[in-house]
Amino acid sequence: MGYKHDKIKEEVLNHFKDYQIVYLATAEENQPRVRPVTLLYLDKKFWITTGTDNAKVKQIRTNPQMEFCLLIDEQKKQGYIRDSGMAKII
Repeated sequence: MGYKHDKIKEEVLNHFKDYQIVYLATAEENQPRVRPVTLLYLDKKFWITTGTDNAKVKQIRTNPQMEFCLLIDEQKKQGYIRDSGMAKII
């Protein structure tokens, strides 16, 4: 996509550790549901582990669209990174 895009992507990905707490949003019918979860960043992929009977799994099976938000609070910099996509149950 280009040098500038690659640099921005690199800067964003540098904020992710092997694991950290993020806020995950799913949908239950027409109601959004947000909760803190542990996000794993392994092999350049994002993973969230949870029990198969968990409400978020049921919500993702019905509607795989999701979004997560990572809060950033480093030195004098504050902000967040949001990403959205399609979840896949593995």
